[in-house]
Amino acid sequence: MTDYGTNPAGTNPAEVASFWFAFGCLLLWLIYRKRSRMARGFVVMTSAVGAIGYGLGALGGDAHAAFLSLTFLAEAAPLMTKNIRSHVQARA
Repeated sequence: MTDYGTNPAGTNPAEVASFWFAFGCLLLWLIYRKRSRMARGFVVMTSAVGAIGYGLGALGGDAHAAFLSLTFLAEAAPLMTKNIRSHVQARA
């Protein structure tokens, strides 16, 4: 969905996308297995920034930006539920 383009160092977009996928999986593992409040906060905050950023782009009538804004909201919504909040606050 995201066009990472090429940077001056010549990084392959597929490698960048793979990195962010692996990083996201690590964060989810930290949230669900290790009960990390910091990982949950990081995901929620970056999702909120993405939703706001793309939401502003959607105001101009860009359907792609509107879709991405909704996906960012959908990413953060489950992590803001009461069950997940209580899960990461309870220390095992």
